[in-house]
Amino acid sequence: MNAKSEQSNPQSNPQSNQEAPREHPAMGQIVGYLKDYPFLLITIAGLLILSGILIFDLEKLKEFKWLIYGVVLVPLVIQFFIEYQKIAARRAAERGVTAAPPAGAVPTPAPMPIPVPASALPVSTKALWSLALLIMILLALNETSAEEFHDSDLMLGYLVFAGTAGVLAWLALGDVKQQRARGKVLAVTNLVFATLVALSAIGWLMEVDPVPMTPSADVQSIEQPQIWTAQTSKSSENTVAAAAAPPVSNAALANAAPAAVALAGQYILRDFTVGGMPIPLNGALSISRASSDTYQWQAHYAGQGFEGVQTESSNGQFIRRNGLWYQRVTQSDAVDWEDTGEIPMLMAHDGANLQLRYSNDGTEIVTTWQRDVE
Repeated sequence: MNAKSEQSNPQSNPQSNQEAPREHPAMGQIVGYLKDYPFLLITIAGLLILSGILIFDLEKLKEFKWLIYGVVLVPLVIQFFIEYQKIAARRAAERGVTAAPPAGAVPTPAPMPIPVPASALPVSTKALWSLALLIMILLALNETSAEEFHDSDLMLGYLVFAGTAGVLAWLALGDVKQQRARGKVLAVTNLVFATLVALSAIGWLMEVDPVPMTPSADVQSIEQPQIWTAQTSKSSENTVAAAAAPPVSNAALANAAPAAVALAGQYILRDFTVGGMPIPLNGALSISRASSDTYQWQAHYAGQGFEGVQTESSNGQFIRRNGLWYQRVTQSDAVDWEDTGEIPMLMAHDGANLQLRYSNDGTEIVTTWQRDVE
């Protein structure tokens, strides 16, 4: 009778308990093993998601960079921190057991702990490091332009620094609670600010890039013909001579007085050089007269980049003052663009061809245009 009950009850058979896990799926075994490590389980799930994205499309992986930090690295760091706390608590308990008196000995009452005043405790070093990181982030944010906020790599950097500052602030709070240091207000402030910066960085990472400026219909309709060759006219020879001149500084440009001719019209790009190196670009330029000495311009460039065809649009003014020409860019969709004010410019123009020469951060830029006669 007892043998029958043992056969009918599989739970009483230890051999059946050992064989049961073999029937579980592999994923179930992994989850069962990691049930005590929830954040590590989240990290593995994030890696599986990223692996699926990588299998289907490598380019799509760039759009999910924030997932690496939010669902993979951050839970992994949290899990390591939790395990460290467990090990520290276990070692403290072992030290307490070792220091306990033998069973037959008469325990000696331990002296009452003398409370240490908070003013005598040192300021938490972790809180100070967290504050230093947040100050660096604040200074970097102050120097970041509106276009750079759409740079995913820069936002990932902000996210990593903010996360590090937040972890340091959290550790500093632990030191304050255990009366090893002081600076609770500083740690809480750092934690709140780091959280705000991290959330802002994640928001900018998910933000869609701004729509590039659309040039006017006249500029869009201009097509890029063959490379321009020099004409035999005297004015054209002057233009080519200006193009072959050595690099000049902003001071030299300011002392140059080009001829004043009608600039309004549509132009197509013939040559674009930066620091003496030609850049293969297509471009169109539209110039309209705003006043006697001011012209409004709008330029549109297109060229082949590492990620396909790249376009860039900008607009501004050509200003003539005291016989000298100046250029100012008032708007551009370039990522690294910033308003630098009026830049001295050397202009060569014969009514059909236009050449602009100016210096940007010490680098000479020369653009040659031809008037579109169509």
